[in-house]
Amino acid sequence: MPSAMGFLQRFWSYAILLTVPVVIPPAFRLTLLQFCAGVLTGCIATYYVIPGVYNIFIYPFYVSPLRHRPGPKIRSGDPTEPYTTWMRTWPGERFIRAIGFGHSDVLLVTRIDAFREIFQTKADLFIKPKFHTRIITPITGVGVVFSKGEEHKKIIRQRRAEINAGKVDIGAEPDMLTYMLMEQSVENPWPEDKIMDNVLNFMVAGYETSGNTLTWATNRLSIRPDIQDKLRAEVQGLLARKLNPDYADLEGLRYLNNFCKENLRFQASGIMAAREATEDVEVCGSLIPKGTSLLMIPHIINRNPAIWGDDVDEFNPDRWDNLSGDAKDPFALATFLFGPRSCIGRVFAMLEMKMVLVEVLSKFRFEPEVKQEDIVRVNPCPALRVSGGLKVRVR
Repeated sequence: MPSAMGFLQRFWSYAILLTVPVVIPPAFRLTLLQFCAGVLTGCIATYYVIPGVYNIFIYPFYVSPLRHRPGPKIRSGDPTEPYTTWMRTWPGERFIRAIGFGHSDVLLVTRIDAFREIFQTKADLFIKPKFHTRIITPITGVGVVFSKGEEHKKIIRQRRAEINAGKVDIGAEPDMLTYMLMEQSVENPWPEDKIMDNVLNFMVAGYETSGNTLTWATNRLSIRPDIQDKLRAEVQGLLARKLNPDYADLEGLRYLNNFCKENLRFQASGIMAAREATEDVEVCGSLIPKGTSLLMIPHIINRNPAIWGDDVDEFNPDRWDNLSGDAKDPFALATFLFGPRSCIGRVFAMLEMKMVLVEVLSKFRFEPEVKQEDIVRVNPCPALRVSGGLKVRVR
């Protein structure tokens, strides 16, 4: 809490105690209960009401070291539209300031160099926001998704102990972690880190994000028959040579690889990743105060004209054959995040998408069923999902 807030709290605490004898007329006799109620009311005002007023109406606008940063005044649009608008309104800024829940400071990160420091070189100084954990875990429980480090290992050890004690009925509790622990060999058990990596991959990346990515891919194929025909020709050429292609064969499909990357760039399935500074830290020359929340929106890197050029809003798989400038940076495709906390299933996700597309393109043709302007995205939502699903005509 800022020092100014501490001063205000102490000031009002002393003021309440000093003014009690003054504001109570001598002729008015308070019972002990009434006196205690008055003191309690004063304490509540001191420690809750006054800090609330300070944090909402004073600190963000007159005290915060981030108050001079540019930032939006309102929120609107689908899950990605407002962030893209802000990024293009202030194209030269690494950080765009917004007012978050409870009028706290939130920084939207818009430049590759800032992302690199936050997610790679200084990743140990940024954690998942405590506020998000406090809000979500009372509803969902801690579990494996919102746990980390030693908490992950405790979950594994607890489940392993329950299995060894015969307390787990696999038929009644068919969860992924239990299956993995029961199937591993006694002589060669899996390391705990490997177990958690696989469980998280199946839970977080294996269904929601992959499903959404393929949804947008089929939609793109339906409205771009030129791209669909080019992909189909490449796929049919491969299958004519080899009916059961392997990993190397799929990797050799240049246009399919370009299409998958462009699909991930154009519509990143995950909306955002949030981090919180654990201490005062400098990022690209800017001070980030302890406790500041930072939002990483893959969409604003993937659709940034300063990185991808003036045709950033054009779906063009061929761009991947001629990358230049910042677009050649590995951090330019932000869909899987970066650094030690990036998506562990990125290679699997790419392979999965290619396998599905090879299979469906060899058998079906997609045509649009709905107008693009009629597609409604779910908002708010942590993933880029379509309200009511996205229909295409399959022939």
